[in-house]
Amino acid sequence: MEWLDNNSRIIQVVLTVIYFIVVWALAVTFVKRKDHAESNEKHKNDRDELAGRVAKIEDTYSKKEEHTILSTKVTTIETQLKQLPEPKTIHCLEKEVGELQGSIAGLKEQLTIFTNQVSMLVENELRGGK
Repeated sequence: MEWLDNNSRIIQVVLTVIYFIVVWALAVTFVKRKDHAESNEKHKNDRDELAGRVAKIEDTYSKKEEHTILSTKVTTIETQLKQLPEPKTIHCLEKEVGELQGSIAGLKEQLTIFTNQVSMLVENELRGGK
């Protein structure tokens, strides 16, 4: 205890020096409010410009969900296109349909003649003819 009494002045000076060093280190490390406010105002335009660029990028590019939906639709369309017949097959089918239409027209004429004959036979039976 005697040592503290004898050296109290030196201890007080050393603690004061340590205190001022800590305060100086804190002042150097941290920014003052005034300087921070000035810096904040200075960089506000930069932040607004950056926000605009981010918004433009978000508008330009699609989200992952939208991309997945579009990819699914494209895959479905590709599958359906693979199932379509080739142009040669379509041409052959058109030819066959044309031939069938001609055959049906011929059958129609024959059916008309047959219908006339049946009508005449029915009429003859109704009149009681031989």
